Amino acid sequence: IETVAVEVGASVRRGQTLARLDATDYVIQQRQAEAAVAQAVAQLRNAEAAYDRTQELYANHAAALGDLDAARAQFESAGAQVRSSEAQADAARRQVGFTRLTAPVSGSVASVLVAPGEQVGVGQTAFVLTGGGQPEVQVAVPEGLIGRIRSGASATVRIGALGGEAFVGTVAEIGVAATSNATTFPVNVRLTGDASAVRPGMAAEVTLAFRQAAASGDRVIVPLEAVA
Repeated sequence: IETVAVEVGASVRRGQTLARLDATDYVIQQRQAEAAVAQAVAQLRNAEAAYDRTQELYANHAAALGDLDAARAQFESAGAQVRSSEAQADAARRQVGFTRLTAPVSGSVASVLVAPGEQVGVGQTAFVLTGGGQPEVQVAVPEGLIGRIRSGASATVRIGALGGEAFVGTVAEIGVAATSNATTFPVNVRLTGDASAVRPGMAAEVTLAFRQAAASGDRVIVPLEAVA
């Protein structure tokens, strides 16, 4: 890591630079690749000129057909070399671009896990960002109730850390597979309206309105985990 451009709590825009890696080696490779492109272009010009001269000589019966074929092959080979060199230069420029770590979404910096001078590996987490237009709350719904929830249904969310303030939400996503540790399904409820006071990690209580099951009578359905 060469520089870290943000601190915890900072607001960032999508595409904003978060950190830069040491790009010295990649810049050298880029310059070498661009020099190879220039050399290939020069060779292409020479091959094109030689091909044009050979065509004129062949038209005037001053060159053999074999000479014309050789000049054409040299010209086409030089063109292919230019395209190959340009592709390598593009790859080198991409490597230089990868040394600038940018924010994938607009949001806030939740944590900074790297520091200048530190070496990082491929796939290592450097920053944690909070983003998105509206916060979401994930709840685990028992298998006996998951079939009675519909996407877009209204919900009420209360945050204890905010004094039990009630927020209006809607069901945004309904899980199709049970969680690994219990027979419950994840359901995401997206808050609507002003939810700027909500922070990631806060505990929430979600109230959902279930569709009435057929012939349910006065039964009370509780999660299996609640029965001892």
